[in-house]
Amino acid sequence: MKKIALRIPRHVLNIEAVKRKEKRMDNLKANKIIAVDFDGTLCENKYPEIGEPRRNVIDYVKTRREHGDKIILWTCRVGEMLENAVKWCAERGLKFDAVNANLPEVIESFGGDTRKIFANEYIDDRNYPCRIDTVTNVLYVCDGKKCGDICPDKDKTCRHTSDITHAKNFTEGDYGYYWETDATAENDSDVLRQILNTVHGRDSAEFLGKLVDVVEDWLAYKGITADDVPNEERTDAENEAIICGEDYDLLAEGFRTVIHSGLIPKTEEKCEKSSMESWAEREVEIACERENPDRKPGKWDYGCACHESALKAFLSLLEDGHSGLSISITKQILNRLIDGKPLTPIEDTDDIWEFAYRIGLSEGEPGFSAYQCKRMSSLFKTVYTNGTVKYEDNNRCCGVDVNSPDVSFHNKLITDVVDDMYPITMPYCPEDKPFVVYREDFLTDAKNGDYDTVAFLYLTKPDGERVEINRFFKEDKDGRMCEIGFEEFEERRKMHEERLWNLKIEKLESIFGFKFYDWQKRYLKGDDMAIYGRGRGSGKTFIYCLRVLLEERAAFRLADFRSIRDKRGKFLTDVDCRERDHLILLLHSLQTINAKLVSAGFKTNLILDGEEE
Repeated sequence: MKKIALRIPRHVLNIEAVKRKEKRMDNLKANKIIAVDFDGTLCENKYPEIGEPRRNVIDYVKTRREHGDKIILWTCRVGEMLENAVKWCAERGLKFDAVNANLPEVIESFGGDTRKIFANEYIDDRNYPCRIDTVTNVLYVCDGKKCGDICPDKDKTCRHTSDITHAKNFTEGDYGYYWETDATAENDSDVLRQILNTVHGRDSAEFLGKLVDVVEDWLAYKGITADDVPNEERTDAENEAIICGEDYDLLAEGFRTVIHSGLIPKTEEKCEKSSMESWAEREVEIACERENPDRKPGKWDYGCACHESALKAFLSLLEDGHSGLSISITKQILNRLIDGKPLTPIEDTDDIWEFAYRIGLSEGEPGFSAYQCKRMSSLFKTVYTNGTVKYEDNNRCCGVDVNSPDVSFHNKLITDVVDDMYPITMPYCPEDKPFVVYREDFLTDAKNGDYDTVAFLYLTKPDGERVEINRFFKEDKDGRMCEIGFEEFEERRKMHEERLWNLKIEKLESIFGFKFYDWQKRYLKGDDMAIYGRGRGSGKTFIYCLRVLLEERAAFRLADFRSIRDKRGKFLTDVDCRERDHLILLLHSLQTINAKLVSAGFKTNLILDGEEE
């Protein structure tokens, strides 16, 4: 069995300082310091709201303060929520000697304010297990002779007291700790049961941290400070921590080794669930109820199965003793495994490649052979006949349309563009996030499918840095994408816009059932209507209303129509509606044309009564 020893060089000890510290600590032993949590302890856990009061805990803490003990509220609440908690306690007669801070006499004794709140007792629902159901559960086992007025069973055969010095089955040990003296396998004390359950339960990592804290408290008690124990790993946030970094890990691992070596026997009693387990199970239960409210017991459901699998993974992490930082590291590892990414860099050795396919390579014909990586299925190695080697990772990058960035996709051209800028080299370890390429595409000729022109505008690297690309491609007569210049790209954009305009005109003609005049088409594009024919039946009112409804302008209501100006600055009703009957005809035409456009799926500028702008 390996022994764990803490070595402190004699030259770091100040004997006189230690004696002064011990004298000040003797003054603190006259009364206990009790640190009590708020959410889940003084009240039911409804954070950020305040739950129903736990009268038994409140009464116990108030009684201890009446007997001279100092009470510290130790909670994660800050700001206004903390002020509300303190006010809530005061309304129930519970006052504190300190809030989220050490007592002044403790700060003086330690020669400074420690990172941890010092107390003789800690009452917290996150203790494992926490069984503050009745006031007797927070008391000590005694001989039944002294129970005071706080025990609800004082008239019966009571076994509890708040005065541990009166409990004859406990004896005082070093540093003010009490130990049970007559516990047997058949009648373990509640304290021993809690220790054993904690050691072998799901909160073992937290338990090990508390053991390290005990050592740190002892060092502080003896006058040792962080300055006496140099450590290059100590950060600004840990400037007062005596034990940190590798020292902390080594000490915790030493405790873990002792625990798992069997020196502390496992209890036969089944471990109670931790608060984190209960919370996770309840959250998944709520999610499954929302996913499928009508789900019958035992019936399989896809969404519920995903939630339940996630719960199994989470409980497995707790069972292995993970919490905090270790869970975060484990999650990163798990995400890489799920994404099919290696945990260590890939080296180009013959044993990691598997032949995939071959193109060309006949006599005198250029070609290449492709190989797939056994460690990462998305990684390929291409060996050309001239000896050139190229690597491609199909999951390394993705593309998004600048006009619809929420939808991503992938194709070979995107990979080629990224590889030209950032070629893969060995050893290769893929990033957690992909290169994201922002592109724009459009179609100039309907026979070419979805698009035949592409612009690669810029990309964002895995670290978030933006890099400009500005490369342009078009589909050639053989169906392959070839690179073009910016000027040609802009010409093709005009072709695309003309194609869309013609499609729009065709749809409008289909809606209204007749062909438009050429001047009407040009007018819809923004030409001045004054040059066209006049008189009734010329189609001017129709095309005028159509343009007002579809062109880019602020939305309007019929009641505001007469105050709207056209692009030339004239009032719309001044164009050809100087007489009242003409205005009535124009408004009627406007409503009729708008109704047909809306029914066909067009978005218009007219706001009808009852609609919001």
